Amino acid sequence: MRENDARRWPAAALGLIALGALLAWAGCSQVDLLPPDDRPPVGTTIENPADGAALNSAEINVRGRAEVGATVEVLIDDVPSGSATAWPAVPDDGREGRYTIEQVDLLGQTGEGPKHLAVKATDAYGNETPDMVEIDITLDMTAPAVRFVGFEEDSTVVFWDPIEQRWQTLVPRIHLIGQMDATADFAKVRYAVVNEFQPDSVWVYTPPVGPDSLRFSVTMTTPLLLGLPANQTYYIGAYDEAGNFTEAPLHLYWQITEQTEELAYDDGSYPPISDITTGQRGMRLSTGFQAPAWANYVIEIHYFIYNDNINDPANPTAPTTEDFTAFVFGATNDVEPEPGITANLGKVVNGGYQEDEWIVVSLDNPVDITDTDTFPSKWFFAGMEWTSKGNPFIGLDKDDVTDENRFSFRYNWTVWERFDYAKAMIRAVVTDIPPIGGAKPRVAVVEPVTIEIPE
Repeated sequence: MRENDARRWPAAALGLIALGALLAWAGCSQVDLLPPDDRPPVGTTIENPADGAALNSAEINVRGRAEVGATVEVLIDDVPSGSATAWPAVPDDGREGRYTIEQVDLLGQTGEGPKHLAVKATDAYGNETPDMVEIDITLDMTAPAVRFVGFEEDSTVVFWDPIEQRWQTLVPRIHLIGQMDATADFAKVRYAVVNEFQPDSVWVYTPPVGPDSLRFSVTMTTPLLLGLPANQTYYIGAYDEAGNFTEAPLHLYWQITEQTEELAYDDGSYPPISDITTGQRGMRLSTGFQAPAWANYVIEIHYFIYNDNINDPANPTAPTTEDFTAFVFGATNDVEPEPGITANLGKVVNGGYQEDEWIVVSLDNPVDITDTDTFPSKWFFAGMEWTSKGNPFIGLDKDDVTDENRFSFRYNWTVWERFDYAKAMIRAVVTDIPPIGGAKPRVAVVEPVTIEIPE
């Protein structure tokens, strides 16, 4: 055993000598295994903030891409303002690494306004990007001013009542006028959380009339009211591109009252047997009315049904009236109006309704009479079409027929013919707002309780 061990030592010694010789040769050689890197880092970008962005925070985080391991420095208006190292993206997307420079001060010594932001990357060998990546941004921390100006005065929309000393509207909408300074980007009016109204129009308001600013008009509908007076706080807001905003409260009081009216020319008395009219299938009868300025819908038509003098053999006391169709018609003009186009699909009134009395036909879909082309000056005609020969009989009022109430017409399949000697006993009920879910019609009265917006 000893002889074998003795023989191994020379071989081990020879190996050590050879290794030493190799290391000595390498140390003396002029070949570099890892030559120095003199290439500048590439792929440096700024991803946040965006070029041209308006920001409202004095401190921001600058993020982007750069070569992994590089040190990225940010400069604000050529002043060094922070640095960070780019690390591999997780998960790796095959692009450069990511960097985030936190709490970069934009306010600095110059305050709000335009800012020039630049970054440069330096790799581990000291190589810098030949050209810095540069963007321009704006620091804007000042919220725009906004104020309530008033309501648009329109006798058909909203007006000031000097007796009641409050703004009133006769339709379910008002037009609010607001004003914001020229730094604002857009405006809106809201109440609650999700109810917002956007401006219909914006226009420039300049000296000498007033300061450089923008005025805007917002159409607002009534809130959901359930028959009780209700205070609502609205917020008039102005917002700029940087995200600054100002909201000023406006308290409005909405009062609900019923607003309906039955329009009629007849005196309602039971007509003599000679004062009746009937027709054949396809013939029509109507009476014209001019609705009040506040009225927007026709919701009912009333007809005086005369006894047809026909007995039901099975039940002599039962009415024998036949079906007819209720219609609302437009008007041809507002000077000498005649029936125009049909304004609804017609509601079929089934036979068997009472005789010798007024019957009420409620329209399934209230007819909107605010279209000035179809209903000039809110003139319309309420009437019917016969679907059976000689039934029903409609009463006529021949008392006190004047030029001011000769608005009854019969359609003879071809043209409308005026009744010069009588008024058809047809009436119409108009309202400001149609019933909603069975609730009574309403009118909204608007009263600014307080206006907490400085002039």
